[in-house]
Amino acid sequence: MIDYTQHNLWPTPVYQSRIELQDKWLEFSKTCEYERMETDNGDISKDRYILNSMDLKNDIQDHVNNYVRDWLRIDKKAEFYFTNSWMVRHNKKDWSGMHYHTNSLVSGVYYIDIPEDSGDIKFHNHFHKSVMPDVIKLDYTEDNFVNSEVVCFKVKPGDILIFPSSLQHSVTENITNNHRYSLAFNCFVRGDLGKLEYSLKLRWINR
Repeated sequence: MIDYTQHNLWPTPVYQSRIELQDKWLEFSKTCEYERMETDNGDISKDRYILNSMDLKNDIQDHVNNYVRDWLRIDKKAEFYFTNSWMVRHNKKDWSGMHYHTNSLVSGVYYIDIPEDSGDIKFHNHFHKSVMPDVIKLDYTEDNFVNSEVVCFKVKPGDILIFPSSLQHSVTENITNNHRYSLAFNCFVRGDLGKLEYSLKLRWINR
């Protein structure tokens, strides 16, 4: 057997953890006002800053901080804050096409009510569709995080995922008769960035 070391350079960091679901958050998600998305494949809360109305905000902020500090090792001089947040309700046959989040650095989803078969989140390797160039199509003996073009996450209520906003993702079709509820959010950065001639001060002005 050949002895070797495996180095996976510059992986895409997808964070997964849990926030114990509370009944009041479930009730809130079911009673807030929704409107149909322009794409007609799901409902979105009319309030696009929904975390400002929920005490869940501090719990999610703790996980964002854990992601950027403990994993990414970003200096505390840069503060990550919520720019917007919204509820998503998927009815039967609703889904989400492949997309990424613009004007944002870090995004995430908190899962509130996810009945079985109501839809899974899929992450897409958009920039490098496989290990090998697109001009050839190879067969693999098994899929893994290195060679896969798509990775599907099976989530349950109380799960939270955090990832770079540039990461392409989608949600499979809800094939049940039940509603699927999730909360999505975006984060940007403010504070002191860089050093010397590359330094930048980003400040938030309350209006």
